[in-house]
Formats: sequence, C-alpha cells, structure tokens
Amino acid sequence: MITIGPEVCADLEKALSREWLVTNGIGGYASSTITGANTRRYHALLVAALQPPVARAVLLAKIDERVSLDGRSIELGTNEYQGRVIHPSGYLHLQGFSLELGLPVFRYAASGFLLEKRIWMEYGHNTTYVSYRLVEAPRAVQLTLTLLANYRDHHAATQGSPDWQFHVDPLPGGCQIVALPGATPYRVLTSPQADFVPDSAWYWHFQHRAEEERGLDHQEDLFRPGYLNYELAPGGVLTVAITAEEPATVDLNSDRAHQREIDRRKQLVSKVPAAGADDFVRQLVLAADQFLVSRGLPTSARETLAAGRPPVEARTVIAGYPWFTDWGRDTMISLPGLTLATGRFAEARSILLTFAQYLSRGMLPNRFPDQGQAPEYNTVDATLWYFQAIDSYVQATKDRALLEELYPALVEIVNWHVKGTRHGIAVDPA
Repeated sequence: MITIGPEVCADLEKALSREWLVTNGIGGYASSTITGANTRRYHALLVAALQPPVARAVLLAKIDERVSLDGRSIELGTNEYQGRVIHPSGYLHLQGFSLELGLPVFRYAASGFLLEKRIWMEYGHNTTYVSYRLVEAPRAVQLTLTLLANYRDHHAATQGSPDWQFHVDPLPGGCQIVALPGATPYRVLTSPQADFVPDSAWYWHFQHRAEEERGLDHQEDLFRPGYLNYELAPGGVLTVAITAEEPATVDLNSDRAHQREIDRRKQLVSKVPAAGADDFVRQLVLAADQFLVSRGLPTSARETLAAGRPPVEARTVIAGYPWFTDWGRDTMISLPGLTLATGRFAEARSILLTFAQYLSRGMLPNRFPDQGQAPEYNTVDATLWYFQAIDSYVQATKDRALLEELYPALVEIVNWHVKGTRHGIAVDPA
C-alpha cells in the first residue's frame, strides 16, 4: 500500500505534484491531485470513453466538499485560480492519502471529525463512485457537495459564457446534466435522502499549472449545476455515483459496488504469486491493469462473426495516460509485461486476435485516433513487433492453436512486405 502523510499533504507544492489515476477497462478514467485541485486539463472525476476506448470526454470535473458541525463550516476542497490564487484551502485538513489495492483513499480531520473519502470506477462502465464515511464525530454533520461540471474532449479546455447554461434536471438525490443539444447526458446519483439544490453558476479562471508548464492553454471555466446536502451520522456512509450510463445499470449499493472492484483487483494479484508477499510487485500488477482495455472490432470482423465464427473479446492496450489511445507498436512491445508476466494469458490471446482483424495491406495500425476515426497505417515496426509478441505468447503458453489460426495472416504480412506496401515499406531486394 502506498501512503502519503500530513507532512506532504499540508505542503501545497508537494501535494499538487502527487497525482492519482483510476481506470475502467474501456478507456475512461478518473484522475486528479491528492488535494483535489485539478492541475491538468485531463483531471476530472469522470472522463468517459464515449466510443470505447476513445472519444474521451471530461464530464464531471470535481466535487468540492464542505462539512458543517456546531456552527462551523470547514471546506475540504482545494482549487487553484488565475494568478496562483488558492481557494479554498482544504488540503490543510488532509491528514493522509493512500492507495489501497491501487484505489485512492483520502482522510480529512478538523474540529473533532474524521472523514474518509474513497474513489473507484465500475469496471467496463463509464461510472465513477465517490464514497464518504464519517469515521469519527461527536454528532451528525451536514455534508455539502458542490458539483462542478464540464463537457469537452479531454484534450481541450472549456471557456464558459453567461449565455451557456447547462440543462439540469433534478432527480431524487441527484441530477441529470445535459451540457448542450445533442450532448451525451450524464448523471450524479446518490441516496434519495440527499437533497439536490439547483443553483446554476459559472466558476471562472481555474488554472491548470501542469498545462502552463507545457506551454499550453492553462485556464478553464467550470459550470456549477447545484449542490447536494446530506446529514451524515457518525459511522454513516454517503456514496455518489457519477455516470454516463443509463440509471438502471448503476448499482447504488455502494458496499456491493466497492467490494466488486476490490474482489476483481485481488483476483488480478492472485495470478502472480510474488505479488502476495512483495508490495512493489503488487503495485506493478495493478498498474498493468490500467492499460488493458476493450475495443470494438472493425465492420469486416463483425460481419465475419455474424457469419458464424466464435466471438472474440476485442482487447487492446492504451499507450499511456492521459494523452494516448492504443498504438500498434506500444501494444506489441508491452504485451509480454502487461499480460504474460501477470498471468493474463486470455487477454494476451485476445489482443493478438484483435489486431489481426485490423491488418491492412500487411500492416498493423500505428494508432487509433482519439475520436474513433479510421486507424492510421504509417509505421514500419509495429507489424514486426507483432511477430515478436506472438512468439513470446506461444513460448509462454504453448498455445499452438493460436499460431495456426494466425498463420494465414502472418503469411499475408510476409507477402506484402516482399512485394511492397504503403509508404515504400518493403524488403530490401539486396
């Protein structure tokens, strides 16, 4: 388990440099700093993959928390605005941060209360959970959650306008948000006992210091649809689900939803015997999981499957967060470490079969664009790394059946490279 103590949490510069990442297995993710202040345009509680694993959109940017007890209000959120203005300064109440099985846990303490926050995602779904548990308090507290919404490509930045008002529909214990006509709706859902208070306003000039350091646009505006209010008793839990899925598919039983993800992660660790005793190996196994995602098959492959061939669970590898999609070269180079070393042989097999469906003129795609356009075929070595990855897989699994299945595709690759394919790529006649 990774832990960060109060000496770092209360030091703004150090705390802003510590980031966390949670992924959902389809290209979506949640990410921020341990303070909750977003320093990148890619930071948000829900970055949904609207065409998995691409078309990633920043939806709910963040939640700022306030705890009221005995006439005092304590802000737990932290934001950085234009000119390096920090408001509020909730990081001063952050007593500790940890990653438990790779999932972030925050512990806040002030005025006699201890509040624990956990964040995780539903695997295979564009849903993020944020759970609050009042560990200690002399009596119930009022928990107020300020929702700060967005809707944009994760590479962009939002510039607000008084004329742009998100359409917000109150729901029992939450709301539905539609940023503009034709936009994918998303929802903030929690206990029906929570009170959603509509209160629309723009918050102006958030500063993304990491983007400023990169020389990019580094200011953004966020839209507040309203607040959630809830009376949280000692020992009580309030869980908020942020989702781009249909409400019926969202499990509002937070204990069950959390345990499901914990069990999944424990199973991943159990496949690597060394991870049971070595925390560093355990962290590597869990980090590897973040890069393995599902991908749709091309139309030609779907037609083949419809004709009666057994289905292939299309899998691929995200080349890196937060910027990249899946790249052919990166996928084949990383396949042994991400799948074979972690005991995920079925997924390695699926990746190799998936990329065979995308072969074109003897070439593997170099990359899949962000918005789901046709893949780009402009790499020399991705296809050569494909042979190496297949060999590594067969050596590790003795699965010669896969080699036989892929053999016609491999022969096709060789033939194309002998006669020449795109961009003058061919075997040297000498």
